[in-house]
Amino acid sequence: MIHVDALRSCVPNAFWRYRQSCHLFSDDNLPELHAFAHKLGLRREWFQDRDLPHYDLTARKRAAALLAGAVEADICKVGECLRNWRAWLHRSPRGEL
Repeated sequence: MIHVDALRSCVPNAFWRYRQSCHLFSDDNLPELHAFAHKLGLRREWFQDRDLPHYDLTARKRAAALLAGAVEADICKVGECLRNWRAWLHRSPRGEL
């Protein structure tokens, strides 16, 4: 399942020019996450695999993700997914996604 968390305020910088952002992530399925991101027009090089594998979204892209079927995630769901990914990485032979 694909999720988006809540929009949060952020400070624009050289890499991110927006004042709000959130994350697009999956329970446990990277191919599904990448396919969904592609459908939203996100580039693969924007994928971030630190801690919780995700794509950053603007408010507009978040709205598009919800219309496309992503589910809103509260902080508990974000934590659950983070724990699942960490456990998966720990079991992975090379510790890679």
